[in-house]
Amino acid sequence: VAMGILASLFLTQNPADMIEAMYQFHAETRLPLCLEDLDITDRSRDHLMIAVKRMNAPGECTHWEPINYTEEDHLAALLAADQFGRAFKETMA
Repeated sequence: VAMGILASLFLTQNPADMIEAMYQFHAETRLPLCLEDLDITDRSRDHLMIAVKRMNAPGECTHWEPINYTEEDHLAALLAADQFGRAFKETMA
């Protein structure tokens, strides 16, 4: 759920300060910041598309978004959230 929330920040193009604040909250509460925190080391398109397809299954909360996003949109947001999270963790070190 935590990574989905972070990905949705990129999907819906939230302001940088909101994204930064959410990553800070996740760090302070020890929630995942990147896919590696979930022991997901395979960031290949094919592997992540499995998760994206589950996110887009009928009845999932992604259907509550005000815009109909494609699987490619969701994949791009997930990758952006992961990349931002990895960079955020480097600044914490």
